[in-house]
Amino acid sequence: MIWPFGNSEERKQKKRAKQARAFYEDALDQLEAQQYDKALDLLEQAKEFGHSEAEAKIAEVRAMFEKVEEQPAEQPQSTLKIPEEEANALYEKGIAARDRGDYSTALQALGDAAKGGMPAAIFEFGQLFFAGKGVERSLQRSFDCAMAAAKLGYPRAMLFIGTLYVKGLGFEPNGEKAVEWLGKAADLGDASAQFNLALLYSKGDLVDRNFDKAIPLAKAAAAQGHEKAQQLLDNLQESERDEWMRQGVESYKKGDFQNAAFLFRQSAGAGSAPAAFNLGLCYENGEGVRQDYTKALRWYTKAAELGHVRAQCSAGVLCENGGEGEFEPRPEEAFSWYLKSAEQGNARAQLLLASAYRRGFGCEQDPVAAVHWYTRAAEQDYAQAQYDLGLWYLERARDLNPEMQSEMLGRARNWLEKASAQGFEKAKKMLPDIIRLQGGGGDRFVEAVEAAKAGDHQKAMELYEQCAEEGIAEATAALGQYYEKGEGDVAADPKKALEYYAKAAEQGSPRGMLFLGMANETGMCTEKNMPKAIEYYRRAAEAGNARAMILLGVAYEEGKTLEKDMKTAMEWYQKAYDQGDDSGAMYLGMAYRDAKDEGLCDLDKADSLLRPLAENGNANAMREMALLEWKRTLGVREPEKVLVLMEDACEWAKKSKEAGDKRAEGLLKTLETRRDTVRGATPAGLLYTGLRLIEGKDIQQDEKTGLRMLEVAANAGSGPAAGVLGLCYAKGDHVEADNDKARHWFERGAELKNPESMMNLAFMYLNGVGIEADPEKAAHLYEQAAEAGFAPAGFHLSQMYREGKGVPKDSAKEFEWALKAAEAGHVPAQYHVGALYWNGDGVGRNLVEAKAWMSKAAEAGFAQAKDMMARLEKFEHELMERQKAAQAAAQAQQAENADGEQK
Repeated sequence: MIWPFGNSEERKQKKRAKQARAFYEDALDQLEAQQYDKALDLLEQAKEFGHSEAEAKIAEVRAMFEKVEEQPAEQPQSTLKIPEEEANALYEKGIAARDRGDYSTALQALGDAAKGGMPAAIFEFGQLFFAGKGVERSLQRSFDCAMAAAKLGYPRAMLFIGTLYVKGLGFEPNGEKAVEWLGKAADLGDASAQFNLALLYSKGDLVDRNFDKAIPLAKAAAAQGHEKAQQLLDNLQESERDEWMRQGVESYKKGDFQNAAFLFRQSAGAGSAPAAFNLGLCYENGEGVRQDYTKALRWYTKAAELGHVRAQCSAGVLCENGGEGEFEPRPEEAFSWYLKSAEQGNARAQLLLASAYRRGFGCEQDPVAAVHWYTRAAEQDYAQAQYDLGLWYLERARDLNPEMQSEMLGRARNWLEKASAQGFEKAKKMLPDIIRLQGGGGDRFVEAVEAAKAGDHQKAMELYEQCAEEGIAEATAALGQYYEKGEGDVAADPKKALEYYAKAAEQGSPRGMLFLGMANETGMCTEKNMPKAIEYYRRAAEAGNARAMILLGVAYEEGKTLEKDMKTAMEWYQKAYDQGDDSGAMYLGMAYRDAKDEGLCDLDKADSLLRPLAENGNANAMREMALLEWKRTLGVREPEKVLVLMEDACEWAKKSKEAGDKRAEGLLKTLETRRDTVRGATPAGLLYTGLRLIEGKDIQQDEKTGLRMLEVAANAGSGPAAGVLGLCYAKGDHVEADNDKARHWFERGAELKNPESMMNLAFMYLNGVGIEADPEKAAHLYEQAAEAGFAPAGFHLSQMYREGKGVPKDSAKEFEWALKAAEAGHVPAQYHVGALYWNGDGVGRNLVEAKAWMSKAAEAGFAQAKDMMARLEKFEHELMERQKAAQAAAQAQQAENADGEQK
């Protein structure tokens, strides 16, 4: 649909102008409220969006502040001159007075607390001078106070100083100084500092752009709930993922598929739809990664959900064919993806959607919709669609009255000629029959088909004979079939049938050649002549007859007058299968299973061919699947793996028997007997072997069997197995991500007292993953897991008490659970306990304990703890130096006083 007013570029310019005005007006509001740093942020954005007055206003704001001398601030006192409780009370009094606009009281109270050496009071006292609240504005005074508080380790003061260097307030903008001070505050965990430093690295104005530094900082700020950090993180990741995608394409073009897949994964993981599609292609084709249709579908789906048109079509194809039998087909999901892709103009999806409407695959049958989508695809010069549309009109011609037949045949010929012009071989072969039908016998042939359908075999015979005389090969073959079967009033006459089949074959009918071959193989009205039969099978097969392809393949497989050649047999089975013939799939699957040549035997391919037939109700295929699962057990030593395979084999044999295959009865008894001999496998053994198979540790990787073992183990009472399964489905590892299945297995694990399952289930309830959010239930599960001794759960529970999610805010409880987790060796908890001791949250402030816990976390490699330890050690050193200086000054003063008294 075209927007009725203006063009795209005009709309973009109007939108940018509107956003620029909004930023500028918001900046003026912030200036009125004396929020100068926020005002400058908004003015910078207004400038980026092209506001003509923004740059002048930025200069005006900077000019409001005097230049600042970066002289050392007066050293703060090392000890409080007033008790800590009194200092805290003064600070609270000052903040309350400031908030209600009583600035004289605020100045007095904060000033008194600041004189006692309280960092927060020193900083807030200076902020009154910065804003000019109750005093004349003085950037120098506010800077000196911030510097003093910063040297006492106060992060907000460091942030303020860094912001001054970024905004150019009191100084020329200075990237190096900004990084220094923002970095100090960020290292102490200040979310605003982390955000502003990430922003600095992302813009590349004052410092070189650096995504590697910006992204971790933005993540850290977002994790603490900073309101703008997530948007910044999204923007940074988008820029980074585009670069990964570009490099991935370059690697792919050079043939470095492994590196290409790695880069596509990086980009796709960051939300790139094209990269997700390319990674899906890698998994589907086995380029740079192990071929895995389940993972291919997962990545196609991710790209499709982001609107990637080709990925939508590819996801539909895998949903339709079940990933070549790797998983159960999903008709409704396939139809949905075809529709989305087709509506956006993808010709292949339009063809597949037409086919779905024609067959009623994943939808109600709708011939009108089918021809609509066939036409849409054909009009894009898609040869397969043109061929299918031609066949559609040919088929419709047989259902219409004589007046309409000519028109339908004309349409069929038109599209087949278009497909033929593009080199489509099937269309080339079909055109001669269409032309003959149009040339005179067409109406009669259609009428003959209708008469046969209606049971009027005498009329059908008469019309077929007339058409046969005019050279319509299929009419001649139809007569042969009448005489072979003896339908209606026509007496069976095998000899006459053979004559008609021979004539049809001479006229080029593949069906005539097929039946002639069968007559020679069986000796119908002629001596058995297998070489001649094979000759006719070959001619019919080369003309495209799928049944002939299969019979020719059987001749090669069984050595019927030919040298046994399984490879050639499989090639013919493959050709029949390529035409969509179910029997071709069956014979090809059995050949892959039974081939004695190791180079031809492939049980996975056999599975991919036989399973879809079995799942669609084919009793013979069910029996063959049972034999396939049984064969998989040969050479397998682990009883756990044998048990899983035998369970599957028995299940297929049972289904085949229930579907009416009498041959499956004896097979089922044999399989059940073998299965019962290996049923002694333990849940622990199943878990161990299952994990080895999934991860490919000291054994050939077999994810499907490994996962099945985990299911058996979990159902038999293994909590760890249930927990592993839950994680697989939650993360999409080795299976397609499925939150419902993840929750099912986590719940099973929780029932079995598995603490990891409890914690993961808590995460789902806390964040509403695949279920309605329930923080209270999450807190209860975390507590259960923590009480079971699972340290990470205790740490998460402490965070819930910190934030008041699912439980009342309680800093004492926060400290209690964090300490338990820390004592159990949980490294993030150790860091957190150190921070609580440092800040005095939920526990009395204790710098010795803070350093002890930070040291534990740092020794364990926790990066933030290492940085914090460096800060603590620097702070201790500076504090000791100030104490020494204060002591020396006090001694000097005492000496001076003593001299004065003597004088």
